[in-house]
Amino acid sequence: MKKYILKSCIFISIVLITSCDPDNKPIFNTEQVKLKANINNPNEIITINDTLKITLQLPDTITSNTGIYPVRSLQECSFPMHISLIDTINRRSVLQRPPTYWVTQGSITNNSFFSMNTQNKPYGVTINFKPTQKGIYYLEVTQPWNLKINNGYDARLYVNFDVVDKHYNLLNVIAPYFGGQSFYQALVDKDAQGFGVYFFKVN
Repeated sequence: MKKYILKSCIFISIVLITSCDPDNKPIFNTEQVKLKANINNPNEIITINDTLKITLQLPDTITSNTGIYPVRSLQECSFPMHISLIDTINRRSVLQRPPTYWVTQGSITNNSFFSMNTQNKPYGVTINFKPTQKGIYYLEVTQPWNLKINNGYDARLYVNFDVVDKHYNLLNVIAPYFGGQSFYQALVDKDAQGFGVYFFKVN
């Protein structure tokens, strides 16, 4: 019995030590790379027949918070993003699911993780969204994720949107349904940190 308890303690200690090792956890990586995705139609209002295209390309050279790195190969470039419709009656965001969106470059995992193709340049991902209902929608990159290049360089990837106007006036419209100023400020702060939000209306 004592041997069993000792073995169990040793196993638990090993698990705790390895799980707390910052080198094995991407979340502890302080290297940051910020990229911006293009939106084919940045108008505040689109029609229900339109297809919104969100395109993110990896440049040949990236700039991080520590330096500049040429991209010779790509092992991973992925980020989580939600596409949501605002249900003002029930005060909730309704996550959109495939087949309302799909990719024509790159891949989708678990309905919300988008990844660039890693085989050949140009490295990128193109997300196509065709809304099936009218209303106010928003794109939200939920957190920084992974960028791995050149078989050794790892960074936290921040994805934002390369548009002049994020249409915060629409955020003003929906914020009262979700906690008011605190909801508004949380999304604005997230966008300022580099993982973006974007609002649009479908008529």
